Amino acid sequence: MGTFHESVVTLLGELKGARRVSGESPIVWVRRLVGMERSGSIVALEACTDERNARFINPKGGDLLVGRATQRRLYFARDGQSGALRLVDSEFMPVEQC
Repeated sequence: MGTFHESVVTLLGELKGARRVSGESPIVWVRRLVGMERSGSIVALEACTDERNARFINPKGGDLLVGRATQRRLYFARDGQSGALRLVDSEFMPVEQC
């Protein structure tokens, strides 16, 4: 929905075939962000995933790429038609560890 959809399209374009070939992406922790709002959201969550043991195909060829730990903020709003929560925006940053 909205800004989140645009962000995903941009991110997928940047990945250009860097798909995972081994390892996992465990969610290490999730917490609610009280008082955080973006793009009209009513709920915000923050999560950390640790892909440091995962390997990805290098779209430029050569050695596999090593994954990283990433902290994400996810913003949810109510859909006007169904009333369901929808992801409307997000932001992320690499971190040393979760």
